[in-house]
Amino acid sequence: MQLDMFGKISFGKYPYLSARMRAMKSKLFVKHDYEKMVRMDLYTLAKFLEEHGYLLPEELGKNEVQVANAIEVAVNQDLERTISKLFLITSGDARKVMLGYAIRFDIENLKTLLRGKLADEPVEKVEQLCICVGLIDRDKLRALYKMDRCEDVVREAGIFRIDDELREAIEVYEREHKLTALENVLDKKYYRFLAALAKKAGKEGALLKKFVMTRIDILNLRTIYRLKRDGFKKDDILKYLTPFGYRLKRKELEYLASAETLEELHQRVRETHYGGIVGEIDILESFAELELALEKYFLRFAGTMMHTNPISITPLIAYVIMKEIEARNIKIIARGKEYGFDENFIMENLVVV
Repeated sequence: MQLDMFGKISFGKYPYLSARMRAMKSKLFVKHDYEKMVRMDLYTLAKFLEEHGYLLPEELGKNEVQVANAIEVAVNQDLERTISKLFLITSGDARKVMLGYAIRFDIENLKTLLRGKLADEPVEKVEQLCICVGLIDRDKLRALYKMDRCEDVVREAGIFRIDDELREAIEVYEREHKLTALENVLDKKYYRFLAALAKKAGKEGALLKKFVMTRIDILNLRTIYRLKRDGFKKDDILKYLTPFGYRLKRKELEYLASAETLEELHQRVRETHYGGIVGEIDILESFAELELALEKYFLRFAGTMMHTNPISITPLIAYVIMKEIEARNIKIIARGKEYGFDENFIMENLVVV
């Protein structure tokens, strides 16, 4: 990604945009809505979503799998329409920031595309899972899917230049048919880009920078836990980390990565600023619970941005995140219903800001 395409950024005051964000936020689902939704069957859930503006097909399907799939597609399409609308009501530097954030969806779409190719999924199925609001539109997505070599896909996506770090991760993908290393490098590059974008805004970008750096902390923690679980040693772990988070700088990351065991790592994390998130979790029994706790912490943190400096650019990004949370929650409810999970279990896995 060429940072120069964004040029200098100078935020101002956006009273009209802020008013629109408050109006749109008022339509988001709240805890009471989710409590009702988890008690519904899938067909009733689909009807409920339709009444709240989600566009579902007339024929939902004959079984719960098809209904859950239809709900997921409708949720993705709604999120795509919402972000496209935000581009229409923003201009200037506010739109630059929106594009900078929207590139995250390009990264996720690229991962989804490569994962789909590994599983030999039809392009139509891959396309349904993608939210095309950044640099990669649907025509480009389909063209990328037809390419045989991973390196060609990443290059033609046009998001990042292929340097040594990215080429090494691509080689791992081609050789081992595993996406983990490439996903990690793409995430690192994106958050480096986003942090640089926030830095361009100077003092006015301080809150955006805090948001980005906190996200980096959470991603670094998740990565360290995963790699330590898989037996990686300190030096190999550090290759996958982004050493400029908000609370966890290089020194702290080296200390965590040097833990000999997963249990020792867990104890060291308990000593950090994020210890309260993981403190009660048994890491040997509940690894999935740990990752969910980290993600829920960040999403709740991001949700608080809506109430900070209300006529600045902040509510714009905060609203997008809250809309993403809503999409995530609906998908969890739909899939939970499909698999027959307990209502309390589903509710515990939702993020309610």
